[in-house]
Amino acid sequence: MDKNKKEKVHWWNTWWGIIIVILIIVVLYLSFIGSNDGTNYSSEKSYSLTETISNAKTIPYDDLFRYNEKYIETPVVYEGEILQIGGSSGNYYYRIDVTKQVNSWGISYDNTVYVTYEGNERFLDKDIIRFYGVVKGIKSYESAMGVQIEIPAIHALSVELVKKSGDKD
Repeated sequence: MDKNKKEKVHWWNTWWGIIIVILIIVVLYLSFIGSNDGTNYSSEKSYSLTETISNAKTIPYDDLFRYNEKYIETPVVYEGEILQIGGSSGNYYYRIDVTKQVNSWGISYDNTVYVTYEGNERFLDKDIIRFYGVVKGIKSYESAMGVQIEIPAIHALSVELVKKSGDKD
């Protein structure tokens, strides 16, 4: 073997290649989770759980987003898949997809809402939940990638597990 002949080193095996890969992973992770400005959407009106459940309706997502001001303080009910969970000590926020799509490869959800909830129940990403709450407006936040995101905000008074993450239909 020739001593002067160098073995080819791939870029990902160098120190700078590893740093680039780590930075890409961090940026992708942060762009997914976005940012939380700690907004508190506690209900200004006092709704009992019974009143909320008996008066709740499911507003089509397009209407909830486009005409949000019309629905502020309206009791609603949705079922959806949890995308993200934040908060602690009984004060949680969730990003939940609420529009169910049934297609040839199964069931999926889209159209995200921001839900705040004060309670002790614990849920996981990909759990399917049903929640009753009150429309609070539009939640605006900036993703880690610097993109401004706006989604409907709901303060939940009741959250119940419909299907555990990973359970088959």
